[in-house]
Amino acid sequence: MSQTLQVIGTVPAPTDAVGVVVTADGNTIYALEPSGRVAQIDGSSGQLVSAFPTGGPAHALALSPDGATLYVLKGQVAENTAVVNTDTESVTKVLPAPANAVALAVGPDNSTLYTLVGSSSIGNIQAFAVGSS
Repeated sequence: MSQTLQVIGTVPAPTDAVGVVVTADGNTIYALEPSGRVAQIDGSSGQLVSAFPTGGPAHALALSPDGATLYVLKGQVAENTAVVNTDTESVTKVLPAPANAVALAVGPDNSTLYTLVGSSSIGNIQAFAVGSS
């Protein structure tokens, strides 16, 4: 059984965005550019709320379930992960990242950061304790 998806709305985003995350309530969208700049977009109006640097280059991001923290995977070959406070739009700390990291996800209780590691010879998911809600 196949399903046809229909567009129910569109929101402007940076033309070079490499990743996007949305808060649980859908009110805020964060779009990541390769430079490490994050655009914060109002999910209802589509208006740019703000834009802030996280250091670059960057290629993946994840949002904590409570919407308070962004994790930005940075570096040419995933050298580190910037931890960003979404209220202050600032990097609060930098965590090491495994080599060949390509994607991030945050566990449902905010306590675990999952990093997808992948190359032509490696494929695994690594879990790191990052605190709790």
